Amino acid sequence: GESDPNPLASIAHYRQQHRRTEDGYLCSAAGVKDRFVFTGCTDMPSPDGSSGRSWCYLEPQLKPTTTSSNWGYCAPAVDYNRLRDYL
Repeated sequence: GESDPNPLASIAHYRQQHRRTEDGYLCSAAGVKDRFVFTGCTDMPSPDGSSGRSWCYLEPQLKPTTTSSNWGYCAPAVDYNRLRDYL
């Protein structure tokens, strides 16, 4: 068979949330680090080796041209059900 030119595309549609970085950029649907595949944000050590904060790769098509980094720390997830209850 033909190989998929973007092997992460097959798992990207399983994204549970559309998360953003602290800078407001959209997180990539899926990523691979150290042979571990993940969707959205992950708690594994970041590309710079730091631990303790969730991070994600930036969505490639929306990555700002003003930054050379391809990842960022994740903003807290929004609990929309709780927010709707509040309103």
